[in-house]
Amino acid sequence: MELSKHIRQAEPNMPIILATGYADLLAGDDPGLPRLSKPYRRNELETMLAAVTGKQTAANIVSISSAKRA
Repeated sequence: MELSKHIRQAEPNMPIILATGYADLLAGDDPGLPRLSKPYRRNELETMLAAVTGKQTAANIVSISSAKRA
């Protein structure tokens, strides 16, 4: 929550997604950010990324297991 506040101050137009395993936020802590609840699936992440960026993102996501390591 604190990090999102700092990001908003420095980069107000940067998309932020709150990805959390916590079911409830403390009273007054809801920053009004799009929320992705853990555990989530790849398609849910892709949909959320597309929603906050306004772009189709599936072509830009590379699976870690298929990426070559340096």
